[in-house]
Amino acid sequence: MKLVSKSHRYLFTATLVLLGLGVLPAAAATYQEISAPNSDQTWASGINNLGQVVGYYEIPGTNVIEGFLLSGGVYSNIIFSGEPNTFATAINDSGLIAGFVQTQNIGTPYFGFTYQNGGFKSMIKFPAAKSTQAFGINNAGQVVGTYVDQKNVSHGFLFSAGSYKSIDIANAKSTMAAGINKTGDISGTYVDQSNQEHGFLLHKNGTLTVINYRGAPNGTVVGGINDHDQLAGYFTPPTTNQSTGFEYSAGTFTTILYPGAVSTQPFGINNTQIVVGAWVTPQGNFEGFMETP
Repeated sequence: MKLVSKSHRYLFTATLVLLGLGVLPAAAATYQEISAPNSDQTWASGINNLGQVVGYYEIPGTNVIEGFLLSGGVYSNIIFSGEPNTFATAINDSGLIAGFVQTQNIGTPYFGFTYQNGGFKSMIKFPAAKSTQAFGINNAGQVVGTYVDQKNVSHGFLFSAGSYKSIDIANAKSTMAAGINKTGDISGTYVDQSNQEHGFLLHKNGTLTVINYRGAPNGTVVGGINDHDQLAGYFTPPTTNQSTGFEYSAGTFTTILYPGAVSTQPFGINNTQIVVGAWVTPQGNFEGFMETP
């Protein structure tokens, strides 16, 4: 399916609020492992308000990735026929799923999609982009993600009603939009001119909040957002690959650590603050998880 859309570019020079802010210890929570059947590794990437989870997994003995929907305890595969890898990344309350496909065409290595009830609804390709990945979706069907332009620069994007808008945080080297809620507030991560990662919350009115875990000036990655502007993400210090997960809410970080994990990387959050993501085992494998407060 080819979408005929307008392309717009916006550079956000919005009101800026820097947050070092408070940190709460890991809250008493229930953790559930999410492991797709017959998989080597599993990543849980999105959850809606009905508790349906989407993600992707690796087939044992291969480098093949397939998407999945976990609903009512049952796993369903999401596979884009003819392409090597399918990633399901987010789901809204009507069951509309967003994700992206790694293609066999070297010129366009990724394109985004929406999917529902066993069928692909739309292909998402930012105009003139070399690559497009979709990461977030809201109940209005608006999709956000990242695209790579012809100069190999990464930008965020919003896909809404067939039209595309570019999202660029001012003075950033690259921008990734990861989540969008019902009011149009967008979460994500950008890289500054010193190659440091920062999370962000971009309100629809243009106000920008920069999010640095424990005030650290680098290494913060923000994923999904719920309708209360609560965020899921993780912090990775520059001296290690071991990540600490967090939930961000109204200026406060609550630590998320999967029991026994080497690293914890939350990706999605719903309105009841149930968080999904991936944790790394001592053997170095990824497994999905759900954290219920």
